[in-house]
Amino acid sequence: MITAMSRQAEKQLDFGLEADENAIVSKPSHEALQMHEADVTMFRAFFSHAESDRFFLSLMNQTRWRQDKIRLYGKRIDLPRLTAWYGDPGKSYSYSGISMDPDPWTETLLEIQEPCR
Repeated sequence: MITAMSRQAEKQLDFGLEADENAIVSKPSHEALQMHEADVTMFRAFFSHAESDRFFLSLMNQTRWRQDKIRLYGKRIDLPRLTAWYGDPGKSYSYSGISMDPDPWTETLLEIQEPCR
């Protein structure tokens, strides 16, 4: 369940970054993030605040989350995160003995994907 957040909480992103109020513009601004061994470009305000909220709620409520298990020191334990794998048919992958077969793209994921192409 999603509840209302304080103004300060809305500005705080999950990754500990502060939102830049000046970044909310009519077209997305972008910046290259300096990261070790990675090329990352962040687009601020790519979607409107309303679109972002709608996508977030849809993904939280409609995503088929799963919690896989991994063998560690001879014991099977739950991974400390939920995962979901969506994609084109046949785009499976595996890691640490866990096989991931993609679920079909959802309408929400296709809607998010379209302007990125």
